[in-house]
Amino acid sequence: MLGIQHFSTARHMLSTARIASPLRRPALWRGSAGLSSRSSADTRLKRPKQPSRPTITAMIKEAGDYNSILDIVESHARRLNPIHLTATWTALSKLSEHKAVIRRHEQFKLLMEISEQSFGISEFTGQELALVAHSAAKLQGDARGELKEFFHSLADTSVSKMATFAPREMSITAWAFASSRQAQKPLFDALAREAISKMDEFKAQDISNMAWAFATAKIAAPELFEQLASAAISKVDDFAPQGLANMAWAFATAGQKPRKLFSAIGNSAAERAPDCKPRELANLAWAFATIEQNAAKMFNAFAEEAVQRADTFNDHDLVITTWAFATIGFRSEEFYEAMAATSRLRASAFTPKALSLAVTAFQRARHPVARFFAQKLEALTARTAKGRRSSLSAVGSYGQTRPAADDRRPSDGAGRTRGHGGNGNGGRVYQGADHAWPDHLLQEGKRNSFYPDGDEASATRWKKARRKVVDKDSGW
Repeated sequence: MLGIQHFSTARHMLSTARIASPLRRPALWRGSAGLSSRSSADTRLKRPKQPSRPTITAMIKEAGDYNSILDIVESHARRLNPIHLTATWTALSKLSEHKAVIRRHEQFKLLMEISEQSFGISEFTGQELALVAHSAAKLQGDARGELKEFFHSLADTSVSKMATFAPREMSITAWAFASSRQAQKPLFDALAREAISKMDEFKAQDISNMAWAFATAKIAAPELFEQLASAAISKVDDFAPQGLANMAWAFATAGQKPRKLFSAIGNSAAERAPDCKPRELANLAWAFATIEQNAAKMFNAFAEEAVQRADTFNDHDLVITTWAFATIGFRSEEFYEAMAATSRLRASAFTPKALSLAVTAFQRARHPVARFFAQKLEALTARTAKGRRSSLSAVGSYGQTRPAADDRRPSDGAGRTRGHGGNGNGGRVYQGADHAWPDHLLQEGKRNSFYPDGDEASATRWKKARRKVVDKDSGW
């Protein structure tokens, strides 16, 4: 028995040794093949370990400059997923002051290529697509052509995933494409349909951003504007002053005149006039004058603020506010004196467009300072033929600071503004202009830019040329 047990134990030990021996056999026994295998093993041991996907995301977020961010893109190009790509676009957008350099970077082109390829094969969520769109808009700046194809691909993917978009994501996407002047109609049509179906979920800022985006992009969507108006009326007290101004500007620009909405906006704006910035006062006044809606309470409140804060208005807000008050038929000697005094001090810095609108505004208000601005305009435009052509084309387009895409993302630091028109009643687009002047003043300004106020012939020409805005017996 002992012999059998000993044999079994020995056999077991031998079997174990055979199994283990390849790991213990000296390299010398294996000859050159063994040396080669060991060399391969050593090479594998020296190869740097690839970071995990969460680590790549952290690396992107922690990178402090665009070179580091784009180096990560190049180093891990084959492993980037929608989360990485979204984080990369977001990180770069925070460095948008360097957008021109970033766009010229070879690795930025690689980022766009990888993103476009991923749109077709990866499961981007609505939130990720909205963030990419917002970031791309901030990085584009005035270089629309450089990102045109990218925005096309992004729009196509967004349309296919529209059902996954929440209201905030829809408003961010609409804002991004509109502010980038990438008006992809299929995308805006899809946004309109989805927004209508989810309107009950829209918050005040989402409503104002959607309205602003569609007006800026010149996309006709009457059913959407009708739904936005109804939703806005019930939430009017939730709007910030900028939101009220953006809403009013958007509806007036789009040629939409829901009286109940404007009445609600006017009442709310009147109560919050002290909280409104000069740009917001100007936008609201312009919108009400453009749609020909009398809002005495609001205009009275705004007049008090303008008299006290006239010196805080920039040149264009100053003249557009004066134009709106004069156009709506507002009568207040104190208001026009304050605006005239401040405007006169700024006249040397006025552009031909601002001077032309000042002439129009003060002539409508029958204020003698109109003659001063007419003389300034005539002297300025007489200097060069180019200046004359510029002034005789009258006024440009009037717009407002574009709204933030969401609470955490204010409008870009350049403070650029957009105008809009082509609808028969509100501003005309002038690319690159900071403001938009009302379109119907174009022909009027051509005929009347140099007419001084006060003589009967001039008054008759003005009466025939201008569009009647309010009834003279309306109580003003």
